[in-house]
Amino acid sequence: MSSRFSSVWARLGLSAFAVVASFLAAETATRWLAPVAELFPHWQWDTLPTNWEGSYVVDSDLGYRPVFGAGEYSELGTVVNEYPVEKASGVTRVLFLGDSVTHRWRMQRVLVQRCRESPIEFWNAGVEGFNTGQEVEYYLRWNYRVDPDHVTLVFHNNDFIATPVVFRDNRGEVVVANPQAYLSKRDVALAGWSHLYRHYLGARIARMLESDPVTSGTETKAALATLKAELETNGVGFDIVLLPVLKPLEEWTVYERRSRSLSLEIFDQLEIPYHDLLPVLERSLRDRMALTESPEDLWHPSDQLARRFARHLLRSGYLEAVLPPSGCGSIPPE
Repeated sequence: MSSRFSSVWARLGLSAFAVVASFLAAETATRWLAPVAELFPHWQWDTLPTNWEGSYVVDSDLGYRPVFGAGEYSELGTVVNEYPVEKASGVTRVLFLGDSVTHRWRMQRVLVQRCRESPIEFWNAGVEGFNTGQEVEYYLRWNYRVDPDHVTLVFHNNDFIATPVVFRDNRGEVVVANPQAYLSKRDVALAGWSHLYRHYLGARIARMLESDPVTSGTETKAALATLKAELETNGVGFDIVLLPVLKPLEEWTVYERRSRSLSLEIFDQLEIPYHDLLPVLERSLRDRMALTESPEDLWHPSDQLARRFARHLLRSGYLEAVLPPSGCGSIPPE
């Protein structure tokens, strides 16, 4: 009896050892093959700024935010620029809120060039990975101090969902930021240690991103309503630039189509002026233009497409509320 009992425990012990050994082998292989296992798709990680490491900190409300005053971002939460902090008399300030598309500044760079002879300043408050709720909270806590005359929020198809992100802090330690409740403390703890678990979590989040945005749309609408009310109270202009997914409309997923429809519905209900860039994308597809930063990237426009987006905005009356039609020079034909 004792011998049989010992044999059972021995088999259990061997089984447990095999499971642990297999897990450790898989973890080791994952770390070897993917030194930084990320929750972003690899093309997003590859195109993050070179100073990503040590440039972000955990924030209890936003999940994470840039480090201020010691690198790329000023104490106002905006990308450092050449403009003085104190606004000069007669100068119009336009502040852009948004995620990585805003942060990378391709579209706005054209506006800066076109308006370089005008008394207008373009400020960049874009943060990689932020969604609309985070962008609004970011403005209310820091960016309002820019004292803008006009705010443009760049809205993308994936802005209904806050994506957990992985980054290294200034001590070189991996941090998993948790901007929404769907990422549990257990998820954060395991993802902070296990590369293998991060891959599992990334797959889970990818499935979530394909879900219907109706539930998170309620939060997005509330955030936009809050921002609109705040800006109206302070006499600040407000509009939205709606970006498309950078592929033919017939290839959009059910989620992507629903996200676009819901975006337009919210903008109309809140009576927020918006500029829809889908027609520009469709024309660019017919022209066989290079659309994206990299082949797998469906979110970030190429320099050529960004220029076309910016020219379309100016032709369609963008900034006429703050500058006369000729205030940014002539716009060449396509």
